[in-house]
Amino acid sequence: MKVIGLTLWTYAAFALHAGLGSDVAYGPSRVHVPWLLLIPTVIRLTERDGLLVAAAWGLLADCLTSSPLGIELIGFTVAATVIQRLRRLNAPRSLFATALLTAGVVSAEVFAADASRLTLAGIPIDAAELAVRSLATGTATAGAGFVIGCMTRLVWRRRANTNDARSGTNVVTNRWRMLTG
Repeated sequence: MKVIGLTLWTYAAFALHAGLGSDVAYGPSRVHVPWLLLIPTVIRLTERDGLLVAAAWGLLADCLTSSPLGIELIGFTVAATVIQRLRRLNAPRSLFATALLTAGVVSAEVFAADASRLTLAGIPIDAAELAVRSLATGTATAGAGFVIGCMTRLVWRRRANTNDARSGTNVVTNRWRMLTG
């Protein structure tokens, strides 16, 4: 069951990225949907499973782009390793800390992947432009994750409150008349 869920989650990540990637872009910043969904996945899974999922997603991302094979695979796997190490230190505990982690990891991975692609293609690197673009992408992804996380928590709280109100358990008293009718 876990494999089917991860397969559907993977399909959702890459289908949403292909379908909505350019629509949710503002200037150089663009929400990177696979990263938006990978980081919570890696946080929730065991260390071994998280690394395997990250490697599989990286390989899939490499296969879907025209860049040399292995750049995204290495980036996703290294990022998952960093996330797993931070998780061992009991960070991140809050939604805001997860958003900051997302911004940092996505920015670093986008910068490294783009710099690798440009270097392998023999194109000179403009580090300032690349840094701005990767930071914008990381910030956009983290911002989207933060908003989605806040909305999800609000929905869960609202459901918990309505479920508590619906339960309507009767109060038990020691009055014999209430029990006999």
